[in-house]
Amino acid sequence: MKISGTKAGGVSGAKGSKASAKSAPKKSADKVDAVLSSLGSQAADAVEVTDHAATIDLIKSLVADTPDIRTGEVERIASQLRSGKFKIDFAKVAESFIKEVISSEISKKAKQR
Repeated sequence: MKISGTKAGGVSGAKGSKASAKSAPKKSADKVDAVLSSLGSQAADAVEVTDHAATIDLIKSLVADTPDIRTGEVERIASQLRSGKFKIDFAKVAESFIKEVISSEISKKAKQR
């Protein structure tokens, strides 16, 4: 069946033409087979994950090497608190909270898509 959008009632071949309807699926299948054979037998089955695996391994090693508690930082801040020299920059704290909320919302919206 051929569809033409240029004229009213533009469907031609609707009353017969069984031969053309039967040959269309075979032609499509032949085209798919030709494309797959031109790509090679393994091209359709192969998936390249080497780059991603290496990146994931790097991230895992960085996380494993980072301590859960940075004792040096804890001691420095505790010392400053004891001596009264530790000053809280409330603007920086607020800015960090806002950045975290925005980042979290962007992440949530991306996951919803």
